[in-house]
Amino acid sequence: MRSLIIAFLFLISWAYAQSPFAQIEKFVSGSKIIYQFDGSNCPVGDISPDLEIIFKSYDCVDFKGQRWIRPLEAGTFIYRSEKFPEEFSIEFDYYSFKEGNPYVRFALYSPSQEGKIKNKELYVYDAGILLGVMGSYTEVSFGFTDKPEKHHKIYSMFKRSVKADQIHKIQISVKNDRVTVFIDGKRAAKKPVNFQVKPAGFGIYFYKTFATSAPFEENPALIGNIKIAAYTGEEESQKIIEKPKEPVIKETPTPPQLEEKTVEKPKVVSKPVHTQVKERPVRSVRCVRSTGVGEAAVIRDYSSAKMEAFARAKWDAVEKALGTDIQVKSVLENFKMLDEVILKDVKGFIKDVKIVDEKNFGDAVQITIEGCVYPREAEKALSLLSRSTAFNVLLVVQKDGNIELDEMNPVTTNLINIFNEQGFEVYDFAGNPDIDPYKVEKAISQKRFITLRSIFSRNLAGATIIGKIKFIPKTKGGQSIGYGIKSPFNVILAQAQYYLLIKDKGKIRILASGSVKAKGTAPNVEEAENKAMESLSEVLADDILKKIDKYLASRKKVVTLQVEGVRSISENFEIKSEIQKLPWVKSIKDVGTGKFKVEYLENPVYLANAMESILGYEVRYFSPTKIVIKK
Repeated sequence: MRSLIIAFLFLISWAYAQSPFAQIEKFVSGSKIIYQFDGSNCPVGDISPDLEIIFKSYDCVDFKGQRWIRPLEAGTFIYRSEKFPEEFSIEFDYYSFKEGNPYVRFALYSPSQEGKIKNKELYVYDAGILLGVMGSYTEVSFGFTDKPEKHHKIYSMFKRSVKADQIHKIQISVKNDRVTVFIDGKRAAKKPVNFQVKPAGFGIYFYKTFATSAPFEENPALIGNIKIAAYTGEEESQKIIEKPKEPVIKETPTPPQLEEKTVEKPKVVSKPVHTQVKERPVRSVRCVRSTGVGEAAVIRDYSSAKMEAFARAKWDAVEKALGTDIQVKSVLENFKMLDEVILKDVKGFIKDVKIVDEKNFGDAVQITIEGCVYPREAEKALSLLSRSTAFNVLLVVQKDGNIELDEMNPVTTNLINIFNEQGFEVYDFAGNPDIDPYKVEKAISQKRFITLRSIFSRNLAGATIIGKIKFIPKTKGGQSIGYGIKSPFNVILAQAQYYLLIKDKGKIRILASGSVKAKGTAPNVEEAENKAMESLSEVLADDILKKIDKYLASRKKVVTLQVEGVRSISENFEIKSEIQKLPWVKSIKDVGTGKFKVEYLENPVYLANAMESILGYEVRYFSPTKIVIKK
C-alpha cells in the first residue's frame, strides 16, 4: 500500500512539472548591443559624451561597487537619440535613497516629441511617451502604450512594491508584439502592444516626491548599467524556460543581478577608469578632512584679530583640500562680509571646524584649525566670491598637427592688454603646468567644459574665454598668382573658434560662442602667422566684448549707495566720478548728499568688493539692494 502511495505522489509530481504553471519565465537579453552605459567613458565627477543634458546637470559617481549617473539637481533631464529596431530589450539598475523619496524615470519618446526635447521646451519630459519606468525607494511604476501618451497615464498602469535600501534591476523585453517587464529577476507584467511609431530615443528624468532640507545631490535616485540590445534570432539558443527538478509550490524571486559576467562592451572615446571604492553612501564621498593655518595683525583688539585669523585658516584649509590657485589675501579683502555671504548663500562648505592651536604673538595671532571640506559646496563659495570683472584666458594653437599652449602668443598677450584697458582683470592660464593642451582642444571640440570645471574653480575669475587657433595657408612665397607673376609674400589665415563660459550659480554655462578669422602677410611663414594672430586678437576681442555688453544689458540691477561723511557737493561729484569708472557700472545718479542710485550689471557683492579693493572705501553695511560705505 505504501509503495502505491509513493508511486501515486511521484506521478502527480511528474505531471505538475510538465504543466505550464510550473514553468518559470526568465528574461532574455537581445544579442546585438545598440547602446550601453557601464561608466567606462564617464569618470567620477564628469559626464558621459553619449548623453545630452536637456535640463539641469549630473555627474558620475561610484557607489556600491559600480558606476552611476547621479543628478546634481531635482529636475535633471538627459536624453539620447537612438534608432530602435522592431524587437529589442532594455536593462538598467537603479538605487533610491530614502529622504524625500527621490525617483528616476526611464522613458522611450516618440519622434514628434524628440523635436520638442531638443528645443528644451518646458515639461517636455512629461509627454510623448511610449514606454516608461519610474523607480523610487519602495515602488516601481511603469506602463506602455500603442500611441504616445502623457506621463500620468503611463506611470499609473502598473505598480509593484520593491525592497528598500537595495539596488533594483529592471529588464524589459519588446518582442512578438508583447512587452514583458521584469523587476529584480521576477516577471512583473506581460501585455500585448504594437507601437504605432518607433521610439526616437530615450530620456532619463530625476526628481523627488517630498521637499527636504538636505541637498538633492546627496539623496538622489541613481541609474546605471544601462543596456539596449536588438533581438536577432540568435537568442533562441538560450534557455527561456527552466523546468524545476521537483514540484515547486512557491516561486522564489531571483536576487538582483548586480553585474553581468560577460558583456560585449562598445568602443569608448576615453579609457575606462577603474576605481576601487568601498561601499559607502554617496554623501560620505563629498567630505575631505583638511587643516588650515591663519594669521592676523592685532590692530583694534585681540578678538577681532582672532576672528580674521580664524576666517583665513578656513580658507587655507579649502586651498589645501581643492588645490586652488586662489590666495587667501585676495579673497579676504573684506572677510567679514564674505563670511556673511558664505553663511547665508552657501550654507557651509567647511563643517565640523575646531581650533587645534592658538598662538598670541602680542601684535599678531595665529590660529590652526581642522575641518571637513565639502568640495562641491566649496566650489560654489569660490564661484560666489569670484570677481565677475575678471577673465580667464585659455587659448591653444593648432600648428603642424601639434597642439600648443603658448602663453606668449600674440593673440593671448594682445587680448589681455585689450581687456585690461576696458577695466577687466585677466588671468592667463597658459602658464599653469596642470593644464594639458590636448585635453583643452578635446573639451572645445566636444563641448565638454565640465572637465575643466575644477581648473576654473581654482581662480577668482568669473568668466573664461577658451578657444583654439589654427592656421590656413592661402598663398606661399614664390607661388604663381597668374600672368607670370610670383607672390613675394606668404599669406596666412588665422582662424579662432572660441567659447565664452561664465559661472552661473556654481555651474558653468556657455554664454556665447563664435568663430573669427584674420589674415597676415609677410616674406616668411612665421612672420605671416604672427601678423595674422595680431590682427586676429583685435577682431576676437571686439567680437567678445560685443557679446559681453549684450549679456550684461539684460542683467542690470539698481543699488542704493550711501556714503557716510560726505559734506559738500564737490565731494559728491568726486565720489560719483570714481564709482562711474568701476567695471560694469552702467550709470550712477546722485539723489542727495552722499546718496546715489547705481545701475550695476552684475552681483552687487562685486560692487561692494570693488569699492573696498579698488577705491579704498570701508563697507559698513551690505545687502543686494543697499550698500553703506565710509570714506
